[in-house]
Amino acid sequence: MVELLPATVEALVLTLPGRDSPEVSTPRATLTAVLSDTEETLAALPPLPTVALGCSVGALLAVRVAEHLTPARVCGVVVAGQSPGALRRWPLHVTSDEDLLRVIDLAGGLPAAVLADAGLRRSIVDRLAADLRLGAEAEEGFAEVRLNTPLTVLAGLDDGLVPAHSMIGWPRHTTGPCRVLMLPGGHLAFLEARHSSLVRAVLRDSCATLPG
Repeated sequence: MVELLPATVEALVLTLPGRDSPEVSTPRATLTAVLSDTEETLAALPPLPTVALGCSVGALLAVRVAEHLTPARVCGVVVAGQSPGALRRWPLHVTSDEDLLRVIDLAGGLPAAVLADAGLRRSIVDRLAADLRLGAEAEEGFAEVRLNTPLTVLAGLDDGLVPAHSMIGWPRHTTGPCRVLMLPGGHLAFLEARHSSLVRAVLRDSCATLPG
């Protein structure tokens, strides 16, 4: 997706606490740690306007980061594959391996060769469980989140994890402009090649609103 960004925009990827060490088999990041680490990282960089972008659990985190920081620092948000409001997001609360593998399947699945490797499958399932626990923490009180920045939402019409009809609630999360774009496809519809031109335009427009 980075290749769809304008050439004048630099992409910074958030690495969750614990994910930067291969020795940590099951990272246990907290929302407080994510917000603190993100704030410290941005504070060490030139004070340039920033757009937060996230998908799925990352969408909740992007909104929470924008809420935590000032609009002068995070002045736009783009999210994909996530429900708004107080809706209970069932994937965030599954615990069994069977249900975790179902979440993976509904998100787009993994190659059979990957799932056939017991050690690799165990690592993927454990890390997904950790991500979902973080998402469940970010979900608490999410209905009350109100941003003051432009908000763009990308959603798949056939997303098995996030109901398309729930997208109507996203405008309530900001006092700024909000646009919701429904794309044919599933949870990761925005990454499909057929939508690349549209997503490129969305990212260009989101970055074009940056001050300075």
